[in-house]
Amino acid sequence: MTLLKRMTSIAAFIESTYGTDPSGSPSDNYFYCYDLDFAPSMEVLRRNIYRSSLGQVAPRAGAKSATLTFTSELMGAGDSSNPDTPPPISKLLRMCGFKETISSGRCVVYEPKDPTSSDMLESGTIYIYQDGLRHIMLGCRGTFSLTCEAGAIANFSFTID
Repeated sequence: MTLLKRMTSIAAFIESTYGTDPSGSPSDNYFYCYDLDFAPSMEVLRRNIYRSSLGQVAPRAGAKSATLTFTSELMGAGDSSNPDTPPPISKLLRMCGFKETISSGRCVVYEPKDPTSSDMLESGTIYIYQDGLRHIMLGCRGTFSLTCEAGAIANFSFTID
């Protein structure tokens, strides 16, 4: 089945408990992205059971995982009347090990979390809507790189596992 890549949207949520879907409203958590690549994988468990017939026993599904890579533009929240509104990709930055600090009425600041502190990395849930199909990734964490070239749009390149 061919899927239309241009009919893809992504929503991100921060989990309060690792691997548990927070079941929020996707409409409040969408963000712009492009160059999306979603690669689900599943381990197939073969069963070589001895039986009285020559028929094969159906395999079972094992561990499931997925990797999501995409690019998103560097942008603010778009709310000049409220400068302490986090940008749309704020949840992704938190999944990548950044701490969000909101200065009331001033700005939102992101800085790397201290890996030696007891403050654990946050995990998230990603909803991927691709041409009518919904994929849900639980317990997501990731990495990103930032590209800023003169005269071009600054971009984040995310890899979420």
